[in-house]
Amino acid sequence: MPSYQIQQLAQLCNAHPLARKVVLVPSVQAGSALGAALARSGTSWINVRFATPEDIAREISEPGLVAQGWRHLPKDADLIELAPILRAYLARSNNVYFRNQTFSQGLLRSIHRTLRALRISGISAKSLLGQRGDDKLRALAHLYWSYEDCLETKRWFDGPDLFKSATTQLTQQESELWPEAVYAILDETPLPGLTQPFVDALTNGDLIRIGRSDYGTAIPETIAAHSLSKHPLLCNIDCEPAGRILCAGSDDHDLDHVDLVRTTGPEIEIRTALDRTLANDLPLDEVEIVCTTPDLLTYAYDAITKLDIPATFGAGVSILSTRAGQAVRATYEWVATGDDFWLDALLSGRLLNANLTAEKISKLLRDLRKVAATPKTRAAQLARLGAQLLTDHVTTLTESEEPARDSLIRRLEDLSEHSDTEEVTSDCARTLLDVIDQHRFEALSPRPGHINVVPLDRAGFSDREHLFIIGLDSASFPGTPGEDPLLLDHERERVSGELEMLRTRPIAQVWHLTRVLGLAHRVTLTASVYSPADGQESEPASLFHHMRSKTAEPAFISLIGDRSSASDVASWKLSWARSAGHPDALTEYSPWLFEGRAADLARSSSTFTRYKGITTATDALDSQTIWSASRLETLARCPMRYLWRYLLGIQPPDEDAVDATRWLSPLDFGSLLHELYQKFMTDIQDRLPDPERDEEHIRQILKHLIDRTSREHPPPNPLAYETDVARLETAAHVFLSEESKRPTDHRPKEFEVSFGFEAEGALNHPEPVSLSLGDVDIQLRGLIDRVDQTADGYVIWDYKTGSASAYNESDLLGGGQHLQWALYAHALSEILSQRDEGGPIVSGYYFASDREHGRKMKAPPPDRENLGDLLRPILGLASKGAFPPIQKTPQCRFCDYKSICEKDQMLPRALSIEPETDTNTDLIELASEWLSN
Repeated sequence: MPSYQIQQLAQLCNAHPLARKVVLVPSVQAGSALGAALARSGTSWINVRFATPEDIAREISEPGLVAQGWRHLPKDADLIELAPILRAYLARSNNVYFRNQTFSQGLLRSIHRTLRALRISGISAKSLLGQRGDDKLRALAHLYWSYEDCLETKRWFDGPDLFKSATTQLTQQESELWPEAVYAILDETPLPGLTQPFVDALTNGDLIRIGRSDYGTAIPETIAAHSLSKHPLLCNIDCEPAGRILCAGSDDHDLDHVDLVRTTGPEIEIRTALDRTLANDLPLDEVEIVCTTPDLLTYAYDAITKLDIPATFGAGVSILSTRAGQAVRATYEWVATGDDFWLDALLSGRLLNANLTAEKISKLLRDLRKVAATPKTRAAQLARLGAQLLTDHVTTLTESEEPARDSLIRRLEDLSEHSDTEEVTSDCARTLLDVIDQHRFEALSPRPGHINVVPLDRAGFSDREHLFIIGLDSASFPGTPGEDPLLLDHERERVSGELEMLRTRPIAQVWHLTRVLGLAHRVTLTASVYSPADGQESEPASLFHHMRSKTAEPAFISLIGDRSSASDVASWKLSWARSAGHPDALTEYSPWLFEGRAADLARSSSTFTRYKGITTATDALDSQTIWSASRLETLARCPMRYLWRYLLGIQPPDEDAVDATRWLSPLDFGSLLHELYQKFMTDIQDRLPDPERDEEHIRQILKHLIDRTSREHPPPNPLAYETDVARLETAAHVFLSEESKRPTDHRPKEFEVSFGFEAEGALNHPEPVSLSLGDVDIQLRGLIDRVDQTADGYVIWDYKTGSASAYNESDLLGGGQHLQWALYAHALSEILSQRDEGGPIVSGYYFASDREHGRKMKAPPPDRENLGDLLRPILGLASKGAFPPIQKTPQCRFCDYKSICEKDQMLPRALSIEPETDTNTDLIELASEWLSN
């Protein structure tokens, strides 16, 4: 039978079958797990949305904040910016409370944590200053003031800003587009400080609780079960008997579904859970392992990955459990301390690729020593160093570690883009070390065919049949009451009742355990009573003893894991061979699995093999191939992308996610501006525009286009609409201003000149244009945005409405990656020559938008022979059916096909082939020639 949560949600769906239903949950993973469990129960849950309060606050307030120039605070960027603030404060002569305190990473993190707690509680620096005679609070107030000033200067917004802005909008009824809904909230949902007023404003007090009326123990004050206790439960449904053991007047219940196990050490606790899963042939997606401490999560990750067991980790995994995290930690530790132990660990500890050449190692050492020798450096530079290390030297990874590396690269790149603070190099490295230490990756929702591993506060939502709760010894559970040394609980009470009291955290642990026991269908509780590692004895937690008194069977003792099975790799493989099948156990029957594995390994290598885009499609190109500039540019930028798009015809799925801050996609935005410019210039083709005279005219055209587009594609909210309209109006103003400065001898002659699209008249050419580029012949079709006629020739303009950052005015071809301007120039020359017209042609890009303020880049095209020589190697590869992952500049970050080829290791400029492969050496020569051009 489903858990009481799922039954309550089912009743909610049945009571409001068509209405929009929003269920507030503690985390994205919890919402996803509940949705999957609800579906498995057979309940129709149409129009149900699971979301955290912050998710909804973001949707309401983020568009307005972005429109006002604010940016989302990158994780831990504020920690990096706080470091110099703290250092400067400690050096002040009027620093009373911290006068004997030196700067340390521990102090920095502690102050950062306290300031974040103050912000989410809605407490201002001014209110702290009001606490007279308290030097500590005054010191915190000054730091708090400087910290918030930093956020405002950087124009960063965070969760508290979202809640405040959204609450204001809801209270003033500005968010009229936020639809009405039936609201429910899980008892487990945290509601600290600013969160509760937001939820009240969102729901207008009309809110249903999903939970229990009696947990039998104290409820943490910052969660919905306590804060919203006066709100009604949807219905009272009995929980599992174990969940009522602490309730007043409870009888001895039938606890046959509860097993108690005493073990020797945390590793054996994990092993016991895995052994029982294996011995009882339990489906992995009916098993959840619940860890009461963070250390146990690490033990679980190590044990499960060693056995190659499919698993999800609901709270993510510490990056330091992976090669990627250890490599970056060793790098930053060496920069921070200069201790060669860390350098040896980096180079000799199997953290980097095994095939690093002596030359690459020497270069890496030079780069590291150069950074370490710099007295001061910017956090952005050190973050880029870490990201580059992972990109270049930590690439031969197991499949389970690839997400770790990619996650850490994204985190470091994000920090490199936003953290420009300059610090003493060693201190800067220590701050980044702290960031790495806190980083977790792959916080995933439960998946079919996977064990789910979660901390106690995230347990129970997946409604799995078998729960193993580990870490119920007295040393681990419920934990000791802790306090913030900077703001003790009695000081927190004095400052505000909204601040969380840290001494109550053990209460929260007990509450979460009784909550989970009420959800679990079959549960195994384990407690370590002896640790072989340090010889320490411990007692099971008092609640474990209480459970023992309610059961008929004594607690099972597991010294080395269950005797019924050995939790080693061979046992798991044999088990999978009996059920779902494990490749190693099926070699004889499934040889293709191993061929696939060989291909997978080859794809992740940096060697040019037949798995690197070499096909048998030697007829992929012929003289009849009709090229567009974008198609040829795709081949030049990444042949493998060309393979996916043009040869295999793989179309990326439509993007379902809606950006609440934007009305128009970049493509729609650009198309609207193209049409605006064409219509406006056609109207005034024979004269220079005048800003005063023509401003209203271009605005009227723009208004008509906006009205038409808004009918065809309604905006998601008013602020998104206003933001994009403002950008369009700015772009129109910029275009008008730039056109008014056009030389008087430059007259627009034609717009939307097409060739190869059957259009006739004016300069249009119905057939593709044949271009002879030296010994390279191609058929080209395209659409020229605009042709201007000058006194002695022509100027071609291609409108661009995005950024100009990818273009270099001194090298407009970009090594062959930007071909359109040159190809269009030669195409127009060919069209004109057939009409006995001609003259010098200059071609380029016109960045006619709000982003680049009308910037123009143009140049005479390279002669045809030089252009053909440039393209010959890449066309030669394609004609031989070779589309390898080679790039002159990185192209993967925003690629549509990243998800299907991210395993394909990019080939280096110094190409090589495996001795035993039959790769044609001509391909190596062509690829090397292309990369060297």
